[in-house]
Amino acid sequence: MKPVQLLWVNMIMDSLASLALATEEPVEELLNRPPYRRREYIISRKMVKHILGQAIFQAMVLFVFIFGGSHFIPEADRETMDPKYADIRNGDYVMDGSLENFKLEPVYSQYEHITPSRHLSVVFNLFVWMQIFNMLCARKINDEWNFLSKIHTNGMFIAVILFIVGLQIFVIESWHISSNIS
Repeated sequence: MKPVQLLWVNMIMDSLASLALATEEPVEELLNRPPYRRREYIISRKMVKHILGQAIFQAMVLFVFIFGGSHFIPEADRETMDPKYADIRNGDYVMDGSLENFKLEPVYSQYEHITPSRHLSVVFNLFVWMQIFNMLCARKINDEWNFLSKIHTNGMFIAVILFIVGLQIFVIESWHISSNIS
C-alpha cells in the first residue's frame, strides 16, 4: 500500500472506529450480566473467536484477490489500451500489480505511458470495505446475530459510517478518474 492508503486505513481503523464505537449508548441488558471476576481476562473467549475469525476470513479473501485477482477481475477500459503493449496485456482482466521476481518494480513498470494496475486498487478498496463491515460487526461481541439492532439510536455511529463510505467512494473514483486522464 502507498503511504496515503496506509494513513486512510489507520484513520478508519483507529480514530473513526473508536469514535463511532465509543459513542454507543449503554443498554439495560449490560446491567443484567454477572460481573467480571478479578482475575478474568479483559478479552473473553468469544472476543478472541470473533477477532480470529474475522482476521482469517479477511486474510483468505485478500490473498485470493492479491494472488489471483489478475485472473478474474475484469478490466473496465481494455479497449483504450495501446495495442503495442499486447505482450503484457492480460486479456479481459486487470494487469497484475504484484512485483516480478522479487524486484522492487511491478511487471508493467518497464513500459512507458502505462498507469499502475487497477489490481491493487481493487485490493485496497476491498480491504477498506471489509474494515467497514468489521466496524459494524464489532458493535456486538457476545455472539448476537443481529449486529445492526438498535443502530438507529446512535447518530454518531451512522454519521461516521456515512463519512467513511462517502470518502472511500470519493477517493476510489478520483483515483480512477486521474488514472484515465494521464
